[in-house]
Amino acid sequence: MSLNRISKILRAVSLLGLLIVTCAEGREDLRPALESFLSGIPSLSSGDVRETLISDLKPSGNGMSVSYLVYGGNVYSLVTVPMPEDSEADVSSELEISAQSRVLLEAQSRLAFFLGEGGTDRKLFRYDDALGTALLKYYRGSIEGRKLQGIETSASTLEGGKFAAGLAWISSGTAETLTADVPEAGTLDDDYCRFLYRQRALKLFEAGRYEEALPVFRNIHDFRWSDVGAYLDASECFLRTGKTEDCVKLLTELISTLEEKMTSSDLTRAGKIFREAGSKESARDSFVKARRKYHDENRKGDFMPYVDSFNSR
Repeated sequence: MSLNRISKILRAVSLLGLLIVTCAEGREDLRPALESFLSGIPSLSSGDVRETLISDLKPSGNGMSVSYLVYGGNVYSLVTVPMPEDSEADVSSELEISAQSRVLLEAQSRLAFFLGEGGTDRKLFRYDDALGTALLKYYRGSIEGRKLQGIETSASTLEGGKFAAGLAWISSGTAETLTADVPEAGTLDDDYCRFLYRQRALKLFEAGRYEEALPVFRNIHDFRWSDVGAYLDASECFLRTGKTEDCVKLLTELISTLEEKMTSSDLTRAGKIFREAGSKESARDSFVKARRKYHDENRKGDFMPYVDSFNSR
């Protein structure tokens, strides 16, 4: 596979992620295509089930449409998402496979969200998709540990590859067991924050949409999640939106709490941000620490690139 083709696929998959974050408007009428997709699933032989799932589809607030249904001994979650388009047939085929895998995961995580969100603090766990992902991982462990019947799934592309649809379902008996299993405080935090950072905050940050990324970073910070990259990206978001005091405060907190986890490159980046925010003394301190860390890394055989950015002003 050529580098150009790989790059093209990766860009399109990244675009799919941003579409899921932002594009809930402008959908075509998918009813005929959804009816055809759902009709091919044996457990959905009832026309009432199919009609209710399709009719109840609503924008979830993050670029996809979702519906839930409890019927006939099962609990269902239907999800549709838009897909990026590509004129090259082979690339388009790979994007379809990627989109179907993505929408299957979304359908499962939304089902987990439907089952478990009532047992969580929604003032803290603000984002449905991140909470659903954390609950899905938790429930999968419960299903394996108790040898319960797991979640079943089906997916397809619709309207000539313009959309992807995924369905997840589970028996109502298993659903009731999982719903009653309320996670202990702190159990979901790491998975919630990891998803929120990698799949939402980081994508917005890399797209230069700093104002949109800040509320996500603030929610991550509510958990005091110990990830150096998230701290650095959030600090730069504050800087790019003119909130220099918040930027300096967050960077200072990062170094005071997680300095041991920071590489020389991390400290160098912190120094650059400090300097751009106008905190020259903190910038100098960060560059000094970066130089020391760089020498420590070399002595351990971990050769990492380092540039004394402060002296190269």
